[in-house]
Amino acid sequence: MPQAIRHRLLTALRRAAASTAVFLAALAPTLAGAEPKGDYVIGPGDVLRINVYQNPDLTLETRINESGSISYPLLGTVKLGGLSINQAEKNIADGLLKGNFLKQPQVSLQLLQVRGNQASAGHGESAGPLPY
Repeated sequence: MPQAIRHRLLTALRRAAASTAVFLAALAPTLAGAEPKGDYVIGPGDVLRINVYQNPDLTLETRINESGSISYPLLGTVKLGGLSINQAEKNIADGLLKGNFLKQPQVSLQLLQVRGNQASAGHGESAGPLPY
């Protein structure tokens, strides 16, 4: 291989490697904080967005209450606390299917905020988390 072509090829490879390194370095904080979808366990204070494909009236943004539940259209109180994201999606889809509300519900759940912005306050019956 002629020296000039070899030099150009090595220069191009070095530039590609440098660009890749810069891209991965910029992406690293995003990847480091990402939780695997199926592994995260939903708990009180988490804020979720629930979408049902082709049913925008069933889209809901909600906070998990202290007992680990939400109020969901058509289903009423649904316990999601202690479930993974995948399990929660299946739980809601199963409820919509078993209640004969939808024939093939496709539910997606997105974690918007992790146990966010809560402080416990109060005494007796009024005790509980308060958003701040």
